[in-house]
Amino acid sequence: MWSKLKKLRKRRGYSCKQVAEILHISDNTYRRYEQKPLTIRADKLAMLANLYNVSINELLGDALNDV
Repeated sequence: MWSKLKKLRKRRGYSCKQVAEILHISDNTYRRYEQKPLTIRADKLAMLANLYNVSINELLGDALNDV
């Protein structure tokens, strides 16, 4: 999931700072979302899925298979 976040962000033309502002989190927190496994609140996952126009399941992808 983590590398997928970065790919989706770049595909949409957003900077880390822009996505962080949309999610109402610090840009450092968003950067950590892209770099390593980190617990992401459900509301933030929903916002990311909406922003990138993908389902939460698609966003989580491999993370669901690891459970």
